[in-house]
Amino acid sequence: MSLFRTRIIRFPDGERLPLLFRNNPSQPVFLALMFVGCQRRYYRTKTILRDARVLGWLYEWCYVVRGTNIDLERRIISGHTLSPSEIEGFARWLRTRTMTRSRSRLESTRYRTGQSMGALQPATTNSYLSIVQIFLEWAARRYIPSTRTTTKALLANTLCVIEGAFEASRLRGKAPARCIGLTQQEIKQFMAILSPTDPRNPFRTSHRIRNLLICETLYETGIRRGELLKLKVEDVTSLRDGFYLNLVRRPDDKEDWRLNEPAQKTLPRIVAITRELYELMIVYIRNHRRPKRQGRPIKLSHSYLFVSERGFPLSESQVNYIIDTVEKLRSPAGNRAHPHAFRHSFCTMFLEHCAGVERLDEEASKDRLRQICGWAAGSTMPERYTANRLQAQANIMNRRRLEIIRANGNVSI
Repeated sequence: MSLFRTRIIRFPDGERLPLLFRNNPSQPVFLALMFVGCQRRYYRTKTILRDARVLGWLYEWCYVVRGTNIDLERRIISGHTLSPSEIEGFARWLRTRTMTRSRSRLESTRYRTGQSMGALQPATTNSYLSIVQIFLEWAARRYIPSTRTTTKALLANTLCVIEGAFEASRLRGKAPARCIGLTQQEIKQFMAILSPTDPRNPFRTSHRIRNLLICETLYETGIRRGELLKLKVEDVTSLRDGFYLNLVRRPDDKEDWRLNEPAQKTLPRIVAITRELYELMIVYIRNHRRPKRQGRPIKLSHSYLFVSERGFPLSESQVNYIIDTVEKLRSPAGNRAHPHAFRHSFCTMFLEHCAGVERLDEEASKDRLRQICGWAAGSTMPERYTANRLQAQANIMNRRRLEIIRANGNVSI
């Protein structure tokens, strides 16, 4: 059994704070608690949870995995840190660690040695090492006094050693990111299964409108799964010039008692929707949103748009289950459907519309994609989708070139 585990603490004001705990005795790990409270508290809950898990692996390696136990907290508080060889040893273990994940009812995560999960990808390993580096540098600045010339030099030397050890341990050769969505035909096939009247629809009759609405919203607006689950009834608006979804950031909302709060990474914005999607939302809100008990709709204590069978705000795992269930019934050929695949499809089709119908140049198209997807003005995310489009065009041109060459009899196989 692991000596450490993560727990998400929920405060009365709605704030969720993931912390690293010892199992015996059950108490927070002091330095990890200080680091989260001082450096990471206002990050997204999922980001803090990831950081706490990575620190848990560091403590696990120091106290259990390494042959000679390292009392990490005593060493850091005394003004010392890990040596370069120890950092390199932890990095090698982190890259090829063997762990199994088991989730408790409260979504706490424990890790223990056992079944292999395979080696981590270079980008993932490097991001985990960066978290540990930030933690050790923060601890060095906090516990190595810098009031005298000698201690200032010691602090500078310690930070230089930490940076050099982590730089030497990082992996090179990052694989290019691929943003692959669903084609129009695949989306049509997917939505056909979700139709409330389709005999292949695997869901209960009371859930069919909701499930169709979830996927239609993801496809038509390109919003993230977390933004979808943070929508409230009042966010569905009708104005003189059309119909819109008002995407508002609501971190630590008191109405949201989900332990794993859906994340909202992008900027707030207003996204236009079609009349058909708006009318489907109104039908859902009036007739299907509130679960029924003894034939009567129950009273809800929140205004979130998408609701579970028990009347709670829908969770991320339930959205994953809906899409995975339909995906199993769909033809196996083609791209795999998942919540973010709809966003990839939206971005690709939006850029194609801007270039083909609106006749905008590449930079203008990317600016509009940044706006509608909620990315910052300097974000490079649109370049991933323009690169996909340019690559597809280049392949078509190259295929035509080869066909012309073969037609002229210049090359034969």
